[in-house]
Amino acid sequence: MSIPPFGSLAGEVLRAGVVAVAVLAVLAFAEIWRSRWSPEVETTRKAVHLSIGIIGMALPWLLSSVITLLVLIVPVLILFVIARRRGWLRSVLDVERSSLGDLLFPISVLILFVIGRGDRVFYLIAMFSLVACDTLAAVLGKAYGRHSYVVEGDSKSFEGSAVFLLTAFLGVHLPLLLLTDIGRAESVIISLQLALLVTSFEALSGGGWDNLFVPLGTFYLLHKLTTKSVDDITIQLFAQLLLLSISLLVAKVTRVLTFSGALAVHLVLYAAFSLGEPGWVIATMLALIAFVSLENLTSRVTGAARGGYQVRTIFYLAAVAVVLIFADNTRGIIWGDGSHLVDAHPFRVPFVGALAASLSAASYMQFAAFDGLQSSRLKRGIAGVLFGLLVVAPLGFAYTGDFRLEAFAIVAAMSVASVLLVRLGRLVLKWPRDTERDLRLVAFSVLIASVSVFPLHMWWLNGPGLQTP
Repeated sequence: MSIPPFGSLAGEVLRAGVVAVAVLAVLAFAEIWRSRWSPEVETTRKAVHLSIGIIGMALPWLLSSVITLLVLIVPVLILFVIARRRGWLRSVLDVERSSLGDLLFPISVLILFVIGRGDRVFYLIAMFSLVACDTLAAVLGKAYGRHSYVVEGDSKSFEGSAVFLLTAFLGVHLPLLLLTDIGRAESVIISLQLALLVTSFEALSGGGWDNLFVPLGTFYLLHKLTTKSVDDITIQLFAQLLLLSISLLVAKVTRVLTFSGALAVHLVLYAAFSLGEPGWVIATMLALIAFVSLENLTSRVTGAARGGYQVRTIFYLAAVAVVLIFADNTRGIIWGDGSHLVDAHPFRVPFVGALAASLSAASYMQFAAFDGLQSSRLKRGIAGVLFGLLVVAPLGFAYTGDFRLEAFAIVAAMSVASVLLVRLGRLVLKWPRDTERDLRLVAFSVLIASVSVFPLHMWWLNGPGLQTP
């Protein structure tokens, strides 16, 4: 009896049935294993992760249609949602920490299949980073980890991260070397660069979010790095190592950042350097130095210990700016390669503005501890706007080529709007004052300010004098 051909209706049904039976068999075996021999939940959880991950690695060779995979994954998601409420599937879900990994894993596989099924080698590498690297890092890190760091309540080990780094390097290097036309030197440098970046993603991802960030980040980086020359990738790698060293040094000297906070800062700096333009990192570095310096000064003024910031702090302060980096990096897709806006870098000025606005809003809050500014919100607001604007914009624009009145006006408008929105948010929300809520308010205010001012920026860019034939 012959097997129906790949891509035919009968072939899809048959192969989908095999996948469904295999997944259910893995879950059933894990439940029997847990009930009869009572292993640790992390053991059964990682066994399921690895087994289903191996099935997921084979999907482009088994299925041709996204609809087929969607039909398979939706019931799995429904099953896990119900299992969470009913206390089922304890071999996977009975963990003390809060994790969305069981839901994010199938979603990640679906997204990766949609974008990568036609690029099987890159799909395989991305899935390998999710399946093998994560599993080995967790198992060996737990067994041999002696030196730990904390990421928003989750404890991870340096030993586990080292295992992830080594496994990721091999998992990228060998497929690129054996299954593609990429040269040996390119393969080594790409693998080093990608392994360092993806290990950083994994190290900073708590609550199961690594199941989403690691494979999708791997796939995205493969497409970015494999188009570059050896010299370009080498420069990128050394730049990242330098930025990581600077971030760790700042964290060690100032104590404002934890290890995870420094790791997050270096990714923001690297994104500015790699995805924007080299000059963009200047504005980002200035904002970082100003924030750290202000934290230290506030600690001395109040006599209270501050700092120890982790990933969320960096996320709230830099999220809008990072989104604008990615937006500018895809400007050709948004407007088309023939548009004058592509050469104008339409998101470059708002990027500097988002950094200045975040610093303005954060400093507005912290200036309440300084004599002479405590009694006047107006003075604090003006001081915050001037601080963010003058620290970030002049040198930032000098290195990005936007040193003009319109650019400063955009940044000033974003900074003023952010401070006003922070003040309005405090009046309306009336929640208790704490760093977490304050930083959320800063991020939301900067987002609203950026969206509100962006049309004005686009109006200037579309002026007759700025368009090219």
